[in-house]
Amino acid sequence: MIDLNYQIKNLDTGEVIALPSGKPYTLRQALLAALGNEYGGTQKIKQQMHRVATKIRGVDRQLDLSEDELGIVEISIGRFFSAPMILGQIWDCLGIEKEGK
Repeated sequence: MIDLNYQIKNLDTGEVIALPSGKPYTLRQALLAALGNEYGGTQKIKQQMHRVATKIRGVDRQLDLSEDELGIVEISIGRFFSAPMILGQIWDCLGIEKEGK
């Protein structure tokens, strides 16, 4: 199970990253931002991104993703986030291993 309410932290300070509104930046917000990013791709990929984003919006806290859904999320976050501080935390939350890459 993936905890969508996980709060993304600044690894230097250990403090939770805050949005301009002052609310904590959560895994849910990070995933939805990445899935909402237009980076090209086929119509099929875009439809899959939309389905996963809809699934995320439809649950309160805990989320299960299929292997295919996780693959779409992995592609999206890899293209959207460049900061290792955020990307690494997302990978950890999703159970994505990136050794040797």
